[in-house]
Order: sequence, then structure tokens, then C-alpha cells
Amino acid sequence: MKKFWSVLLALAAVMIIIAPGYAAEGYGPGVVPKNSNEKEITEKLKTFLPKNWELSYLMRKVTPAEWQGEISAIEIGLADPTTKLSDDLKQFTYNPVFTLWFCPKNWTGEKKKLPAKAQNMAAIYLGENDKYKVYYLNLVKTSWPTYIEDIKKGFGLKQINNK
Repeated sequence: MKKFWSVLLALAAVMIIIAPGYAAEGYGPGVVPKNSNEKEITEKLKTFLPKNWELSYLMRKVTPAEWQGEISAIEIGLADPTTKLSDDLKQFTYNPVFTLWFCPKNWTGEKKKLPAKAQNMAAIYLGENDKYKVYYLNLVKTSWPTYIEDIKKGFGLKQINNK
């Protein structure tokens, strides 16, 4: 049974992290910014990432997970490859990971209609500044408990209603 859950988690991770950007331009693992926006975002993230956390991939020309809209976001995966966490039943271990999407400030999107059981698979609006609307998705426990507050502060994000 333990092997079943390990295989299931591995497949889910591939679908969540790789599948949304399959047709997108990008790099992974590792991050190589191609333009000034990507460089600005990645350099800013590096200033407040906790020890052991890293930028694991970057994809361009995507939309936030389970959203519809202009395909113009920058998707960045963050990971802590040195920490192993386990599920509540302690049947498998994983590295903490989550994903950020930086959409242009004028981006408008609509969340896809998902079955009730899949609602937690959609990216969540985090806030916006004068350049970007930022969304995130985290499906597992993390070793960075203040990541939401740190990202909001680091990018000067404010939440605007109805996003």
C-alpha cells in the first residue's frame, strides 16, 4: 500500500508541476531568466527565500492553474530539496514545493468550473502591485510557514476585491 501512495503522489506532482506548462516556453529544473521581467522577479525572490529553498523552474506563456485567460503569465516553481516531510498517515515523504504565477497587471482571468473535490487544485489570488497580479498554489505541507506573508511583503502586494 505504501508503494501505491508513493506512485500516486509522484504522478500527482508531475501533473501539477509539469503538465500546466507542457506546451509553454521555459526551463526546468533551474531558472534562466530571458528578459528583464523574469530577471526582476527571480532576483527579488532570491532576496527573501529561506535557507535551502530554491527556484526550481520557470515557465513562460502560461495561465495560473485551473484559470482561463490570456496566456501571458510567468510560472515559477519553488522547492526545498533538503527537507523531507510526510503525509498525515506517514505513508510517504516529499520535498516541500509550491508554485507562483506572475500575470501582467491588466490580466483578467476566470477560474475554471471544477468539481467540488477539485476546487483546491486551482491557483489562489495572492495580490497585486503596480506590475503584476500574483497567484499561488500549494498542495502539501511546507517548511516555510510564512511564505504567503513574505511574498506579499517582498513584492508589495495588495489584495483587490473580486480577483
